[in-house]
Amino acid sequence: MEQFNMGEVEDMFEDMADMMADQEDIQEMMGRNFGVDYDESELLDELNELDEEIIERNRIAAKEMEVERKLAEQEKQVRGVLYERIVKSSPPDCWIAGPLE
Repeated sequence: MEQFNMGEVEDMFEDMADMMADQEDIQEMMGRNFGVDYDESELLDELNELDEEIIERNRIAAKEMEVERKLAEQEKQVRGVLYERIVKSSPPDCWIAGPLE
């Protein structure tokens, strides 16, 4: 038969009492009215403005990424053309192994 340590049981009850007191404090704080008056429609308008701002920033970022992709593709094409011109205008003993990258 297992024996109970009364000190441990008492500690457990004290811990439970502390947790219950903390829970009551939290519930009391959450139920308080802090005297902050607000207009829900104003808050919704501000939220909508923030949403629109985020959408606009994402649109701009997408455009910037597209421009960067196009520039990288153009740079790759230019490097290829330059390589071809170098190869065609140089004697074979001056050729390099591949396109500049």
